[in-house]
Amino acid sequence: MQGRETVQFGEEAPETLVAMSNLGVAYAGIGRANEAVALLEKVYAVVQQRFSPNSSEAMNARNNLAQCYSVLKDLKRAESLSE
Repeated sequence: MQGRETVQFGEEAPETLVAMSNLGVAYAGIGRANEAVALLEKVYAVVQQRFSPNSSEAMNARNNLAQCYSVLKDLKRAESLSE
């Protein structure tokens, strides 16, 4: 993602991650689940490195990604994130 948020805050800044996550959720909401998953996987990878597993950031990233996997009927991956 190369939007204003990335330039202003940086690729791994919490503000950028929130913007990317919101965009991913929006993609899923308009039927662009494959794009949503790709974006949310990026968010989740960064969040795993920067935040504790029980942080609100990590829980939100896991939940958003799991929901997208569910939309794509990839229930095994969705369930693995819910454990």
